[in-house]
Amino acid sequence: MHSDVFSTDWRTKKPSYDLRHKEIMAKARREIDLADHLVYVTMPLTDDTKFMLAIIEHVFNASSSAIESVLEQMRYYKKLEAFPRTFGAMTDIWVRDVQDKHNFERKYAEFLKKVGEMRHAISTSSMRFKRQDKYILTNDVYSLKVLDIDTVKKYLSIAKDFVDKSEDIIKEEDARQSVLKDNE
Repeated sequence: MHSDVFSTDWRTKKPSYDLRHKEIMAKARREIDLADHLVYVTMPLTDDTKFMLAIIEHVFNASSSAIESVLEQMRYYKKLEAFPRTFGAMTDIWVRDVQDKHNFERKYAEFLKKVGEMRHAISTSSMRFKRQDKYILTNDVYSLKVLDIDTVKKYLSIAKDFVDKSEDIIKEEDARQSVLKDNE
């Protein structure tokens, strides 16, 4: 039996000097790439609507990672205290502290709310079924959420813009902080 625990030697492994917020942003970028591939390559080939659930999951993960990355950078530079790592709490902090300061449009806050609701509906739905090219989710009180390819593509487009803008903010702040550090 082979274990991954002892497959690398800690004495020869080089430590990672990347900052945590950069690692989280790289994760957000990977999630967006996965969602994009599912929408524009996999779904047209397979013509299966179940992929829409996976796409929404990747869009949610990318958005959550982008928020966490921005907040983690603020925490790293001591502009923010420790914060809970739940999506709702991070979204509230992002709306309160980041949105207006960095000129994010209001549509991003609405998008974050909708994608969070959609993920919650996916995880708590008691019944899921396909109707033509739509995926319908219901819960115990028969609240309906409908997923179609146009909605998924719209969410993906907004998520791409959101991740790009968040990454730009992180790069600008890192550059600004390095200039400040060099001037000391």
